Amino acid sequence: MFIPTAPHDAGTAIGAAFVVHCAKQKSRSPSAALHAISRSRVHPARILAAVKSAGLTPRRSKSPARDAAEMVADGKIVAWFQGRMEFGPRALGNRSLLADPRRADMRNILIECQAP
Repeated sequence: MFIPTAPHDAGTAIGAAFVVHCAKQKSRSPSAALHAISRSRVHPARILAAVKSAGLTPRRSKSPARDAAEMVADGKIVAWFQGRMEFGPRALGNRSLLADPRRADMRNILIECQAP
């Protein structure tokens, strides 16, 4: 039995595509399994260009988790970006916005920050 990594509405479309693929290949399982982490990576130069074009200042850290925790504790919103892109119904840590859930106004701040 094969269960895709997104067994919700998006998983339905992926499952249907796998069924068609298997029928055309006359096989019982897809030739490449879908994984929650994409196989593609974003080149660091593209990341830096996107950060700069958003008017932000990129910064590397020797202790990223500690620095992010300190920023969140100070009321800042942290865009966490590492490794390969994820797929599925919940964040696994490679692409996340980190914010302090204790702040009553944080939800509204995040909504206001969304791009149009």
